[in-house]
Amino acid sequence: MEIKDSILEKPIGQLGASSVFCEGCEKMGYETLASILAESPENLRAQKHFTYFWLVELIEFLKEKDLLDRLQSTQGNSRV
Repeated sequence: MEIKDSILEKPIGQLGASSVFCEGCEKMGYETLASILAESPENLRAQKHFTYFWLVELIEFLKEKDLLDRLQSTQGNSRV
């Protein structure tokens, strides 16, 4: 679990994600996966630079790292 948690706190640019994903994160003010996962789905979609392509890459990355359950793991952020 510690390895997964350390990934959440790494800067987005160090995760091996695409430049498009990294640029999207920067434009939306997200520096780590933890900062993204702290948001509600509504707040993510409301971001000015949000795209569904960005969301798909986020989901694929989280799934690859066995972290997809973290996308809605915080009580209160799952009002979709």
